[in-house]
Amino acid sequence: MIIHHKQSPQKNLFYVALAGCLATLAFEPFDYPVFLIPAFYILLRKIYHAPLKDAFLKGVVFGFFHFLTSLYWIAIALTSNVGNFTWLIPFAVLLIPGILSLYIGFTCAIASLFSKNRILFIVAFTFIWSLVEIVRGYYPFPFPWNFMGYVLLNKPYGMELIPFLGLSMSSVLTVFLAAIVFSKDLKLIAITYLATALAVIIMPNRNVETEFWDESIRIIQPNLFDHHLGNPDEQKKVLDTLYWMSNKKIKEANVKAVIWPEAAYPYLLQENSKELQFMGSILENGAYLITGVDRIDEQKNLYNSLIAVDSKGNAVSTYDKRILVPFGEYVPLSKMFKFDKIAYGMYEFTPGAPYNKHFDEVVLKYYPLICYEVIFPIKEDLSDYEWILNITNDAWYGDSSGPYQHFAMTRFKAVEYGMPIIRVANTGISGIISPFGDVIQKISFGKDGFLDVRIPKKLKQNYTFIKNHQGVLLMAFFMICLILNFALHINNFKERLQK
Repeated sequence: MIIHHKQSPQKNLFYVALAGCLATLAFEPFDYPVFLIPAFYILLRKIYHAPLKDAFLKGVVFGFFHFLTSLYWIAIALTSNVGNFTWLIPFAVLLIPGILSLYIGFTCAIASLFSKNRILFIVAFTFIWSLVEIVRGYYPFPFPWNFMGYVLLNKPYGMELIPFLGLSMSSVLTVFLAAIVFSKDLKLIAITYLATALAVIIMPNRNVETEFWDESIRIIQPNLFDHHLGNPDEQKKVLDTLYWMSNKKIKEANVKAVIWPEAAYPYLLQENSKELQFMGSILENGAYLITGVDRIDEQKNLYNSLIAVDSKGNAVSTYDKRILVPFGEYVPLSKMFKFDKIAYGMYEFTPGAPYNKHFDEVVLKYYPLICYEVIFPIKEDLSDYEWILNITNDAWYGDSSGPYQHFAMTRFKAVEYGMPIIRVANTGISGIISPFGDVIQKISFGKDGFLDVRIPKKLKQNYTFIKNHQGVLLMAFFMICLILNFALHINNFKERLQK
């Protein structure tokens, strides 16, 4: 007689929690996607044929420990010198992973309804996971961080398929490649991996030599961790650092523009102020200055902006950040909850107006993005633009996983859209990313310096159909899973009637 020993609920949850931690190892700075295989195998094994509530609980536990270990760096921002927010650390550490884990709980609960067939269960889980990723990227706050598709970056198969698939369908491929092992069907597993390899082979080879424009620019990473907090001495220190790095041998370098990071200019820019004339005179060779700046308009609206200034002090273009960081730049439901935002300043930032397609041609025509806007889908037509400029400040998060994850997602964007990205960070990782996702040059985290670089050329061919219809395709595939699941239930019901 064989005796089956059932594991205790506590032990089951321990294994699921461990699986959530293993999934984190697939992302930067670890970058070991192979750990997704045991992570999903454990999770799927625990929710297969599980009751709805049990599957939901195990999904929540998996998600909580996954987000806890991958997003812990958010709490580091609360220890900065901007304000006394250390009391919020327990909420950041527990509440944010707790909220995001609910999405994994719902994913597992819904997937458990497809347990009539193991293969259908895996396929349904894959599409539900990817659909839920889209939702959790925007609700209850915009934060599409660490989608599963990002782990394809740096992988031979991934770099070829990312431009064709886009982010959400890359998540489908990633989850399915990891989850298919749960099928225990060696032939199916082999076919899946061979089919993926074949898809890579037949895709047009994008790993050709990167071409460059003649125009050169200088990017500055000042590596300033502490905010000046409006102190005149500290503001002057910041400006002196930027001035020295911007003008060192600039005449010999013959650069057309110098780029400073997000909110680098240490003074508030007001309408009709003399700051523009001063900014225009900063560079010794008459180049354009492109910098992040906090600016306030005549209606007293505060913006996190990117501004390009010529040598005469004319603002040739201005871009206001449209997607603001919750709690950092604005407080959700601020009328109900009376506490300050984390970023410096008394006022909340105002989101920028809808993007004006005709931006400027200071250095060719570039598409501006500030901070984590670079991880959101780009809705505008990029055909008129030659490169993407992303200014940011990762100093908030210290030498944690955060800056490395942020940089990896920026590289993914370059591959996805076939566009070179120039990333300029206060500190973090600044660099020049080719349209193939290669890092041509970079300034590492915790280092100050500047790079004089030529701008890579974008790719002429870019795939758009799947990327433009990812949500529709995911819903269509999910509906097919529903129909198949319904058919299986009908067949089982008929068999019972016949018996």
